[in-house]
Amino acid sequence: MSITQFMGQPHAYANAHTLYPYADKVVRDDHMKKLSLSTGGDFTEIRGENKVAFCDIQPCSAVNPLPHDLMRAMTYTQDKDLEVLRVTYGRPNPSAVATYFLPWRENYMMRIKLKPSPHHARQGQGVVLDPDLFVTAALQGCSVIVTGEPAQPVVYHLNAQQVKGPGGETFGGDDTAFIAAAQAKVGHMQTMFGQAQTEFPKAGAKVGTVRQAPAQAVTQGAVVTDYMIGAKPGPNAALASFYKQQLGVKSLSVEQYGTVFGIRSGGTWKFYRQTRTRLSYTDPKTRQSVNQWVNPVCSRFWP
Repeated sequence: MSITQFMGQPHAYANAHTLYPYADKVVRDDHMKKLSLSTGGDFTEIRGENKVAFCDIQPCSAVNPLPHDLMRAMTYTQDKDLEVLRVTYGRPNPSAVATYFLPWRENYMMRIKLKPSPHHARQGQGVVLDPDLFVTAALQGCSVIVTGEPAQPVVYHLNAQQVKGPGGETFGGDDTAFIAAAQAKVGHMQTMFGQAQTEFPKAGAKVGTVRQAPAQAVTQGAVVTDYMIGAKPGPNAALASFYKQQLGVKSLSVEQYGTVFGIRSGGTWKFYRQTRTRLSYTDPKTRQSVNQWVNPVCSRFWP
């Protein structure tokens, strides 16, 4: 595992290695800018020293404590075949690369423009960092939307945990309920994104006090049905049946999550989403519990 290999061939690397982003908290609350929408609610723009951190790739066993997610007190530390995109605001070692990082918050929206700032973390005296890597927090139902021009895109990370389908549907129901819940959540997040775009435009250059529309704007996102393709009960059951036969086990659970990252090459950004599949089962030979990550699938989604 190597951050250098990942940066050199991100698509190929993410099709061969399961990647879990895990970051420290932002370092400067006073550099976070909260913006209020006219229809109610608000969102936060990541600025200043919070924009740039450092990223290295580590085995999950080396990152302790490593939470399963922010909702449950489980860990991935003993999982098999999982690598961590470890994001820290202090450079942990010389191999770590500068990284634009976008955090998340439950039932909230965050955004960042991939543009250098004199308030960024610094690699050396007087050197302002302008990273070639973007990482956002792990996805478990969130949407990541990228918009603007390939040279300096704006990225949004949105969550709609409390939003349910029109009949109160959640992800825990059958296929029909899953689709209804997913459509409601994605629709809510897209509406929030649209409001932010209209009321507080960030893409494009500013001339005086007026933001100019980007000449080559592209808008595309990664949503729950893109990266949790086996999360619906029907496909999940089919996946479980497939892996039971492959592993020779009687019972097995399947979970899917997502990872989104961006790489800049030749002055332009490209963004990728990865589907991560976690199997939990009892090894028939050792009778030990096993949590294993398998079959990562990576796709470019922007531009």
